[in-house]
Amino acid sequence: PIGHSTLEGYSSLLTVALHAWQGERSPHWQRAIRTCLRILGRYRKSFPVGEPRYYLHLGEYERASGALSTARRNFRRGEAAALRLGMPWDARRCAEGLSGLSTNPDRP
Repeated sequence: PIGHSTLEGYSSLLTVALHAWQGERSPHWQRAIRTCLRILGRYRKSFPVGEPRYYLHLGEYERASGALSTARRNFRRGEAAALRLGMPWDARRCAEGLSGLSTNPDRP
């Protein structure tokens, strides 16, 4: 990774792929999601500011896959990392993902 644009770029690509996958459940989109997650996972190892976003997107993917307890755990990890790093916007997004699970437990 060469800069912050890598985080934003792959985060955006992952969001697009996740929405497309939720619409048609194509293996193509699922591969795209996993590729973006893998890249964000590597990014966070070099740049700690990538950790909250990685866990946010991992939680979103797991929620869409039906793995609600795993999604809940990763939203919490992302929120904790964001708070530790002083990233309130990312902390809020993780908290919103978590509250979406709490108020709507049957939502995939």
